[in-house]
Amino acid sequence: MLTRGQQAAVAIDEGATRRVELRPGQMSLHHGRLLHALAPNRSDERRIGYVMNFIAPGNRQVVAARDFAMLLCGEDRFGHFEPLPPPEADLSASAMDWHARILRAQNESMYDGAAHGPG
Repeated sequence: MLTRGQQAAVAIDEGATRRVELRPGQMSLHHGRLLHALAPNRSDERRIGYVMNFIAPGNRQVVAARDFAMLLCGEDRFGHFEPLPPPEADLSASAMDWHARILRAQNESMYDGAAHGPG
């Protein structure tokens, strides 16, 4: 994630690239670390991104001070992640509170050491 205006310094073989235009209602599935480019969204509709990561409970976060996870099956004997409860309902108050907590924690990690405005 290029959160501070960085650019990826990689040589791109244009012959190996693929242009994929999606029609309304379509989606693409790709690895979260795939470098990709999006043209500006000039429609009146929102563009939605959705990310899922699946890992075993024994793995741990090494970049952020804390991270969150929802156990899908089995048992977590490690406690490396703050457990997320399943949402009670779409856009429930508790789900939105969790969402805000997660965004704050992610921002703390992604912007760690960045200047906080001009001057």
